[in-house]
Amino acid sequence: MKMWINQLSHSMKIAIITPVFPPYAGGMGNVAFHHARLLQSRGYFVTVFTPSYKEKKDIETVFQGVEVAYIRPMVSYGNAAYLPKLKKKFEDFDVICLHYPFFGSVEAISSIIKPLIIFYHMDVVGKGMLQLVFSMHKKIFLPKIISTAKIIMASSFDYIKNSDIKEYYKAEPDKFSEIPNGVDTKIFYPKQESEITEKLHLSGSKVILFVGGLDRAHYFKGVEYLLQACAQLKINYKLMVVGKGDLADDC
Repeated sequence: MKMWINQLSHSMKIAIITPVFPPYAGGMGNVAFHHARLLQSRGYFVTVFTPSYKEKKDIETVFQGVEVAYIRPMVSYGNAAYLPKLKKKFEDFDVICLHYPFFGSVEAISSIIKPLIIFYHMDVVGKGMLQLVFSMHKKIFLPKIISTAKIIMASSFDYIKNSDIKEYYKAEPDKFSEIPNGVDTKIFYPKQESEITEKLHLSGSKVILFVGGLDRAHYFKGVEYLLQACAQLKINYKLMVVGKGDLADDC
């Protein structure tokens, strides 16, 4: 794997595909954004491809120095989008980096003959019909892109060893790479009690903190289970839920 990486020329063009991207608040989009910035800082030419969910038209722009192509989806549901135009967009690129899961894009690029890198963020879960769709996807498309990928990255080997792709890891461990998500210590660092602490009367209390998306696309965060678990605690505590979205009222 390292030999293949070393063969990459700094003049190469890299396409990053992600279902979400800032300013949308989501972990996958932020990881894709920082990957793009780091690759650019090393001299690579990078373009991010992501769905144009709201505008419903193709838009090319620059977000904090990163070129972003918003592609109008033929069909979209939540953060899944079918983007058949992707095939033509990749003709001038040397490497494709897919942030998975991204339903719609996997189907569009599964037949493209280009070096493929996958950043595997998480397994997919669902209920009812979604569970059936996800199950079919894992049987039909996931094996194909995993087998054709040059490299499969994840934030931890521990997750991969317990994920839906653990058998692929056992078969080809050298194909996998662990890249933990970093922390910008200029933004995140221990502070004294803040205005929020005073405003919400949290001083001296045991606090359980949840931070995450509260829109329907992030239903799998499982806030409802957190609420159920907290209701059974025998200690005095305060629960703080940080996030926004159309499920916020359910908290």
